[in-house]
Amino acid sequence: KMSWDKYWAMIKEMERLQTPFKNWIEKKVIPSYKLYLIDNYSPKACEKHIRTAELFFDRVLHVGFIELDQIRKDFIQYEFSKWWQTHVMMSNLREKEIVASLEILFRFINVAYKMDIKKFGF
Repeated sequence: KMSWDKYWAMIKEMERLQTPFKNWIEKKVIPSYKLYLIDNYSPKACEKHIRTAELFFDRVLHVGFIELDQIRKDFIQYEFSKWWQTHVMMSNLREKEIVASLEILFRFINVAYKMDIKKFGF
């Protein structure tokens, strides 16, 4: 058990630690990813991949990851797509489609930010 005050102090500290990661996502990754998708995919595919990326990063932050390297392979490959199935309304994406969309995102991150993505299963 944790007191309400300690819980909120923990949440505030997590948010403080997430600030650089959140700024990187919001100011760099998502805007440049959108441009990449527009240049390489149909409007319908762009919409799907952007929505997947935005919801993925929202969930990543909600769960408490504070940097990309902390995200577990199982979270990316299994847990997120299973969570999606029960929490994202108005979506008919199957688990394999969600993971395939995340692969596009991570391959983009690999090229744009020179980050090794093998540990994430891609």
